[in-house]
Order: sequence, then C-alpha cells, then structure tokens
Amino acid sequence: MEIIVVNDGSADATMSVIDAYASRHACIKAVSSEHSGPSAARNLALGLCRGEWIAMVDGDDILAPGALKLMLDIASANGNIDIVAGRYRDFTDPLSLADRSGMHTARILSGQEAAEIMLYQNAPHTINPSLWGKLFRSSVWRDKRLTEGLIYEDLELVPQLCAATARIAVTDDIVYGYRRNANSLMHTFSEKRLDALKVTAHLCERFSTDPKLHKAALSRHFSAAFNLWLLMVVNHAGMPREVARCRKIIRRLAKSQLFGRKIRLKNRVGALLQYFPFIFKSSLICKKLLAK
Repeated sequence: MEIIVVNDGSADATMSVIDAYASRHACIKAVSSEHSGPSAARNLALGLCRGEWIAMVDGDDILAPGALKLMLDIASANGNIDIVAGRYRDFTDPLSLADRSGMHTARILSGQEAAEIMLYQNAPHTINPSLWGKLFRSSVWRDKRLTEGLIYEDLELVPQLCAATARIAVTDDIVYGYRRNANSLMHTFSEKRLDALKVTAHLCERFSTDPKLHKAALSRHFSAAFNLWLLMVVNHAGMPREVARCRKIIRRLAKSQLFGRKIRLKNRVGALLQYFPFIFKSSLICKKLLAK
C-alpha cells in the first residue's frame, strides 16, 4: 500500500504529525504545498501515485475499516472493473463503521449507465459523484486531472470518468464516513456555489453528442439552478442577476423535467412550482424544499 498525504498549506501542527507517521511507516509519503485547494492537492498526489488502484480521502473524513479490501475484492471477483463505488454515512462525531470481511455483492453497470444514474440523482440507487468512497483503477486517471480553483470539481469530472469506462461495480456497503460540517463551503452559501452552473453546463456540452447522457446532464443543470435559487432565497443573498439567471435555466428546462421518464421528484416539483414564483418569497418553504 502507498499512502500519499498532501498538507495543503495548514497553519497548525499538521505537517509535523504527518512527518511523524511517515518516519515510522515506509508506505507513507508526506508532501507539503502552498494552500491551493483540494483540486490542486489531489492533482499533486495523482502525479505521485504508483499503485494499480487509487482511493481518495478528504482530510476530515474516514474510511470504513476494511473498505479498501472490500472494494478490491469486488473488483477482482467481477473482472475488468475500472471503478468500484460504495455508499457513505454522514457523521459529526467519530463513529464505528462495521468491519466486514469476505466477498460482497455488487451491481455491475456499464460506464454510461453509471454516469446516467449519477446525473439523474434518482434515489434509492443513485451513485454519489464525489471522488471519495470509490476505488479507481489508476489507468482511469492517465490523462485526467481536476480543474483547480473550482468547487464541484468532482461533479465535473466523475461522470466523465464513468462514461469513459466499460464496467463499474456499485456496492451498497458503507465504505466511507463523511464528516458533516455545518460551516463548510458546501453547507453554507457563497458566490462560489454558482460554480455548479458552470460545471453542469460543461457536462451538457461534454455529453452533447450522446442523447441519453445529454438528457441526464440537462436534468443535473436544472437541479443546480433550482438548488441555487432556493439557497439564495434562504440566505437573503441579494443577487438579483444570479437569481434571474437561475430562473431562466429553470424556465427553459421545466417542460423536460415535468415529463421526462427518469426525472427525480424534486426536479418535477421545482419545474411545477416555478410557474408560481410568489412561493419562493417564503424562506420557510425554500428551506423545506432544500432538505428534500
């Protein structure tokens, strides 16, 4: 096993902790960089990887005990698998994720099927587009890197990685613990959240020649615009130009979200409610819609 730990410009004792572990374990490689964000840190680590398989873990999260072996066993048992995706569990305090051993069942999907499911976000069998909670064959990353300075960088890239692969295994086993931080960028509103529109528009363009994936990408673009509209109302953002931009996207795509066969319920509701914009003057209603 090779463990690459990137210290992305921390201002505390993080680097000394990493160095202490690296001095005791030859498999750990400690790397330090100026604070450049998660995409730059991951790109740096990807350039150093030498293994056949790659997994990513954010600094405040944890892997379930046995998660790497579990995913590797699934890949080995099913042959010609390029990505194994597992489930995650939110937590705010350290939690014990059951150590599981032995072979585990998985759904085997084509890369296109996995990307389509990921973009439509249809429960209960949706696939999270995050980079964590997955095992990637290293060849998947041969000519791919993350866009630096962009949030939702995983949403931009992971569906493309899936669509470019032949076979993906999806397991219902919990492989990852995601630390829920109410103060993180993803759980508060800032102008950077508008990157979601840029990312989903790029996916629509990227999949423009594939009818199935293009429809799925349009659905994700609608979802991004609807969520941002709700967030701006709830947070009293005072950004009329951005609100108008989101509403324009929602109006343009509303009909396809009302009647598309694979559209998730939240998108259908958003497509219907946009005809009654006075509803969105209520922060309480918008909060309830965001929680769905």
